[in-house]
Order: sequence, then structure tokens, then C-alpha cells
Amino acid sequence: MDWIKKFFVSRALNVGFFGLILIVLSEFAGNVTFSTVAHNLGIALLSASIALYISHQDFEKAIKAKNFEDLGIKDFAPGYHSFISDGESLESFFRSCGRSKELDIVGIAMNGFIDQNRIIQRIEDKSKEGFRVRVIFADPNSDQVLIQSKVEGKGKRLVRDAQENISDFVSRFGIGESVNKNVSIHVSKSVPRYFILRSGGTMIVTSYLLDGPDESVSYIYESRGATSNPYEFYLDYINKLTEFSYSEEELKTLTSYSKAESSGVS
Repeated sequence: MDWIKKFFVSRALNVGFFGLILIVLSEFAGNVTFSTVAHNLGIALLSASIALYISHQDFEKAIKAKNFEDLGIKDFAPGYHSFISDGESLESFFRSCGRSKELDIVGIAMNGFIDQNRIIQRIEDKSKEGFRVRVIFADPNSDQVLIQSKVEGKGKRLVRDAQENISDFVSRFGIGESVNKNVSIHVSKSVPRYFILRSGGTMIVTSYLLDGPDESVSYIYESRGATSNPYEFYLDYINKLTEFSYSEEELKTLTSYSKAESSGVS
């Protein structure tokens, strides 16, 4: 949980620095009242900065308390980038699966995540290593996708991104097991409300809410083998999304229409 320490330390430094400035100003101020107030406030801010610096350890201990462990909550941070910042950290997450070579990638359009991490190539590489991979997109024709796009201030971009990424993935991996038996592409009729990365018994979950997955709080959950555990809840959620996905024929129609529409635009 390095982000917790960084958060508290940066705040402590800012508060302490401001306190020092006030103390220095109090020494040169011509007004006695201002000098006294500035000096006392500076001392108070310095004390607060020390308290902030020390408190991060207590906060981390609270996060790691037994009740969090029992729930399978390993960590949380602002945005999934706190855990997946580059290709190396993503590979490390994929390798955390242990013997269970299963990967799930769930989201609406996931354009930034796909482009920044060369996901198509990574999935192909993982499938050759024996991983079973499920990729679940939102139905680009859903009104909810358009609403989410507007909420995030992206106009209709999420709709276009979803259409293009679905077409790209289907072109590369086929529909069903026609091209790669280890990779299945799904378009869910129920729009995913979370961006989820699952590797074996570990998953990163980020709610879309009113922000994209870059901004919302991300959680890392681990399987504890109990049905009330968050990991099991979200795994069941993923399975339901696949259950209510386009059939193979519907997916063929969707991708054919998207290609025709793109050709018409160009």
C-alpha cells in the first residue's frame, strides 16, 4: 500500500512547509498581533504535519486488520492505474494467477487500457501459454453506453470505441472457438458497471459510477472460498454478464454492421 504512505507524507510535507513559512514570517512581521498569531499557527501546523506523517502507519494497520483479510480485501487505491501502471505491472498481475490460468477482462469500451497495454497481443501470448481468456464488452447499441459516455464528458466516443474494439477483437480471435479456442469475446446486453481484471483467484474491480475507471476507487479482492466474499460476488457477476451476452449469430451481425458503418463513414 505504498500509495497510502505517499499520500500522507506529501500532505505532511505540504502542511509542515506552510507552518515553517508562517514561523519565519512571524519573526519579521512588524505587527505584534500578526506575529503572535502566525507563530502559534505555524507551530500548530508543524505539529499537524508530524501527526500526519506518523498516522499513515496506523492507517495501514487498520486496512490490514483481520476483518479486511476475512473479506478478501487485499488493497484499494484511487484508479486502477495505482495497480496497473505499465506492461510490466500488468504481466506481474497476470502471473499472480498461480495454477489457475484464467483471465477475465470486463468493461464498457476499455480503449485506453487496450491501447496502452497492447492487450490484443498480450491475450494472444497468454492463450499460447494455456490461459483461458474471456473479454467482455458492453453492447455499443445500448442507451446506457451513450449515457455513460456523456457523463464522462466524451460525447459519443465510448460508443465508437466499443464498436471498433469489438470488431478488432473478433477479427483477431474469431467468434466462439473458430480461431482461438482459449479466447472468447463477449458483448453483454447488460452494460458492465465495473471495470474488472481477474487473474485466477485475484481481481481488480473499479466502479464506473459517474467517472471512468481512471478516477474511481479500485479494489483488489482475493478468493477466500466463501460465497459471501466480494471476489465470489464479482465472479458470479462476470458469469452473469457472459450468460446475457450476444449469441454467436448476433455477434456476427453486430460486427458486420459495425464494419459496414465504418466503411460508409470513411
